[in-house]
Amino acid sequence: MKNKVGSKFYWFIAISVCLSILISSITIAFYLLNQFEKEVLLKDELHLKGLVGNVEGFIDRSYSLNYQLSVNPIIIDNLLNAPKEWSKRLQSYISQYEVGRGLSDNSGLPLFIQMQKQYDFVELFFLQDIQGKQTARSFGIPGLRDKRWWFRKMMTDEHHSPFVSKSYFSLTGDKPVSSIFHPVLHNNKLIGILGTDINFDFLQTFVSKHIFSKDLYAMITDNEGVVIAHPNKEMLRKIYNLKNMSLEVLESKVSYDGVLDNSGHMKTSKNHLDWDPKISDIVKNAIEGKSGFEQEVILDEKLHTLYYHPVAVAGSEKNFTVILVRDQSTLISTKIKIVFFVLGFTVCTIFILLFMFHFFFKRFILTPLGTLTSSIKQADIDQTSPVTLKSNDEFETLAETFNELHNKLRKARSNLVDLNEKLEEKVEMRTTELRLINEELGKEIDEHRITTEKLREARDQAESASHAKSQFLANISHELRTPMHGILSFVTLGLSKIDTLKRGKIKQFLGEIHSSAHRLLNLLNDLLDLSRLESGKEKYIFEEHRLSPVVSKAIAEMSAFHRDKNIAVTFEDPNFDDRALFDGAKITQVLQNLISNAIKFSNEGGRVKLELTESDKNIMVAVADNGVGIPGNELESVFDKFVQSSKTATGAGGTGLGLSICQKIIGDHQGKIWAEINPKGGTILKFMIPRRI
Repeated sequence: MKNKVGSKFYWFIAISVCLSILISSITIAFYLLNQFEKEVLLKDELHLKGLVGNVEGFIDRSYSLNYQLSVNPIIIDNLLNAPKEWSKRLQSYISQYEVGRGLSDNSGLPLFIQMQKQYDFVELFFLQDIQGKQTARSFGIPGLRDKRWWFRKMMTDEHHSPFVSKSYFSLTGDKPVSSIFHPVLHNNKLIGILGTDINFDFLQTFVSKHIFSKDLYAMITDNEGVVIAHPNKEMLRKIYNLKNMSLEVLESKVSYDGVLDNSGHMKTSKNHLDWDPKISDIVKNAIEGKSGFEQEVILDEKLHTLYYHPVAVAGSEKNFTVILVRDQSTLISTKIKIVFFVLGFTVCTIFILLFMFHFFFKRFILTPLGTLTSSIKQADIDQTSPVTLKSNDEFETLAETFNELHNKLRKARSNLVDLNEKLEEKVEMRTTELRLINEELGKEIDEHRITTEKLREARDQAESASHAKSQFLANISHELRTPMHGILSFVTLGLSKIDTLKRGKIKQFLGEIHSSAHRLLNLLNDLLDLSRLESGKEKYIFEEHRLSPVVSKAIAEMSAFHRDKNIAVTFEDPNFDDRALFDGAKITQVLQNLISNAIKFSNEGGRVKLELTESDKNIMVAVADNGVGIPGNELESVFDKFVQSSKTATGAGGTGLGLSICQKIIGDHQGKIWAEINPKGGTILKFMIPRRI
């Protein structure tokens, strides 16, 4: 059985297509995975920096509050006027305040109570003299604190420097706290120490508000590596030291001197933390002022990525640490989805291409080749020599057919010689006639070529118009259908539940209906504006105005739009006379359309800049954005009716009428409007109007 050329060529193309698509798909998969990891890393690092800034602000606010109280005259007077004898001081304090209960209107020094109620992050205010005897608290019974480590630290420091403490167990409660200490001075002489306990629970709530992903959580350690903020509140009941990998638990809840060790700390039992050693290195680096991230860290038997950054604190050479923890299981799941998506796309693409190739190859190659072979076998065509070909395919069959014809034509050759002699004379005569005919045909061919080119241009214009019409119909259908569907949905739902709906829900439905109706109205206004402008029925009121107030007004009217997308819109008044003769309402419409486009096609957090410049007789307005941009070959076509840029034709809505309306209005002002590529990314839309028309 002969191997056919068609089969050889078919399998060669099929294998080539499969290999090409497979290699392309693998490359795309690797690229997508790499980009995904980079985007996650970048977002998490930005998230961490924002969280660090907030924590720094929190610590600075706490530190500043403690300092302001330490120089308050009420605090200084309290220390100076406190009874010297401890028993009298204690008795006087207990009789004056309700010390047997928590924070209340009369639980301690009024200034402390007022400040603690005002600032949620405060756990306790306390004040003691230089003998360690407390003179005031926000709540609770005053005690002797002369043996506490922080008191010793302040008193042994010749400069009495303020500081933010490491985490420690307070005598007031059975959970760790971190405190801020400031010296209280009178006539430049130390007379006492003011302390503020920071509420760890509030700090955790503060941190959690800045985490927006279920795959992320944050924890904070103090300058010794102790966890002071963590989603698991049970961890805050003990001292988890991630630097030393140790766990400290309070041995007793009794508040007396016997529970203190030699260093002035509460007695605790220490246990080793069997956590990933990488965590200890991360905390040590951050305490020393380093930042970065570590991947494949094991927490709770799962792989995590830990981002870390130091937070400077007053009175300490060491830093607090903010650690952002990302669960890698979700990232791995997403990567698997990407791989399966690319794999599925590859299989489908190969199947479709092979099917199309098989269909068209059979239709355009094999079938015509069979027909040609059959025709050659039946034809009487002159062939001077036989064809010998051993290729074992259709071309060998074609050669055999030619050989059969050769035998037949050789018998007819003698008859043709006689006829040829008679035909020579006729050929000469006909040659002259054909020369004249050929000249006429040449002229007709030239005319036909010109006509064909004109028809081709007309066809291209018709196809372009048809495409624009189809695009417009698709866009206008979508733009009309979406808000109309929203109106009908909320009206139907409201009618079905009118007897049970609450006033607030009815107001919400009416708001949705109003929003959709407003969107329909804007679309119809665009269509009516374009109709009036093209029919010449639009009337202009040309008056002399300054252009900069019109620009500022247009920006103000679009403020809600750009605030929703967190986009900064900037404009500076020009330093030249910007008066010109124009229709204020129409130019405002142009500005609003250009600003709306710039905001619509900019990413969240982007920037839009407006600028006025002048020439001898014209004023130019530029609206620059850093959004998706317009390809260079589309800078002119975007001003055509019903045409949108290929980068903005999907995903942002619209019918492609806005820039066409702007072009018509500027043209009626005898001006010019155009688009440019922004060198910094995005697009610059400019228009120029004359000072005098």
